[in-house]
Parts: sequence; C-alpha cells; structure tokens
Amino acid sequence: MAKAHSRPWHGDSTFGAVPLYPLDRERRAKWIWLTEAHRKAGRLPALQADIGRYLLTFLGAAGACFPSHETIAHAAGASTRTVRRALATLADLGLLTWMRRLCRVPWPAGGRGASRCAQDSNAYQILVPDEATASFNCGGQTVRQVRKTDKEKSIEPQSDASAVDHVAARAALTQRAATVEARLLMNKRVSPVL
Repeated sequence: MAKAHSRPWHGDSTFGAVPLYPLDRERRAKWIWLTEAHRKAGRLPALQADIGRYLLTFLGAAGACFPSHETIAHAAGASTRTVRRALATLADLGLLTWMRRLCRVPWPAGGRGASRCAQDSNAYQILVPDEATASFNCGGQTVRQVRKTDKEKSIEPQSDASAVDHVAARAALTQRAATVEARLLMNKRVSPVL
C-alpha cells in the first residue's frame, strides 16, 4: 500500500484564476433576505446567518471573495469549526458554493526553484436563486381572492362595439380636438402681452 502524501489536497482544487461572480445591490439585498428567511424558518441558526452576512462583506465589486475560514471567524466572532458548519449549511440551502484553490509555495528544504502545492483560501460564489420566493410558499393564496357579491354576479358583460361605433367615436374625438385648438388660438390673440 502506498504511503499517503504528507500534505494532500482535494482533487477538485484548481490553480490560478477562478471565475468571478459579481452581485449588484439588489441581488445582495435579496441574498440577505433569503438568509434571514431561512433563519426565521429554523433552517439556519442565527450565528450561521450572521456568518453568511459577514461573508457577503468580503465580496468585492468585481465578484472576488477569497477569505479564509480564520478571517471569517475573526470577523464574525466565532470559531473556525462554526464557520465550516455555516458554509456547509449555506451550501445545502443552495445559497453558496465554493472552489478550492491551490498555489505553489517554495519547498522549505528543497533546492533553488523547488516548490510544492498548498491549499489556498477558497473562492466563494454567493448564489441568488431567480425564484427566491417560490421556495417560501406556505400553500396559501397565490393571488388576491375576493368573494363575489350579488351585485357583481348580476352584471352581464357588455358586447363588443361594432366597427361603425369606432368610426363615429373617432370622428367625434377629431371634431372635439379641432374645437379645443380653435379656442386656444383665440385665447392667444386676445391675451395681453406682458
């Protein structure tokens, strides 16, 4: 059996640049609302919701979000184990995903140019589902439902107006517009100049 590497890294880790996912102000507010809704529903403990909001503060305008677990824990006033649990819960709720990053560091006992791979901080992607409110439907009314009164039931729908009525209405509107224009022109001539 082969001996395991002293510093193993995860197979789905990546080198170099990772894709960035910026969030505008509206989507940030929606994400905060979602974490609060999950907290109120009991799916997300309060401290884990706070950790999610602290993670959002590390998100840059370009979408870069690379804080370490220790950095998040220090900002939120929690332990790194609590941060790991919070990130896992947020991922289970579909609000967060991350990509493990690798970097090359110099080998301490190696010669010139020797390096090894080391785990760097994760690259986080904050997810905002398009239909955020769909998951919080309580089974109640989807639209406003009003009882019909007897008065509403007795009203019969009117029939469609014929083409002749449309032509007559258009002619009346044209005549009215001409009358109003004539009055406005008359008032301009009579009004004194200041």
